[in-house]
Amino acid sequence: MENRVLAGSELDAVMREIVAFRDERDWVQFHTPRNLAVAVAIEAAELQQLLLWKSDEEAASLLTTPKGHLEATRELADILIFALLFCSELGIDPIDAVRRKLIENARKYPVAAAKGNALKYTQLRTKRTTGVVDTQYALELDLAPSNVQTFWPSSPSPST
Repeated sequence: MENRVLAGSELDAVMREIVAFRDERDWVQFHTPRNLAVAVAIEAAELQQLLLWKSDEEAASLLTTPKGHLEATRELADILIFALLFCSELGIDPIDAVRRKLIENARKYPVAAAKGNALKYTQLRTKRTTGVVDTQYALELDLAPSNVQTFWPSSPSPST
């Protein structure tokens, strides 16, 4: 299986450790893309459960305690492990994916339209000539289906 994570980086070293841990236990048979996606969602739900029924203030307070911080760190580590295994399985460079997504989000959420509000990009509209924000209309993007393919090039075939 080819690992497309940046060679020589700390992320690459961690990725090798994760894959070695998995392979020593013969768990690759269970780590299909579907199962890894489900595992990410389940671990994210466990992180949410830690904060369930708490106000923002109570959640912040819990996360500053050693026990709460440790529990959140453990759940986040599980999420990251499964997400990185998913990347490995599909030949996705996680650093490149994050950078591309930031560029895409910058197009969806231009500062002039999105700063200081939590509206979804479909509720934003920037009049490009004046910079005036009109939140009643969808944002007009240059991410039409024909442009998405050039922005997100085809991924290599998943490893088998």
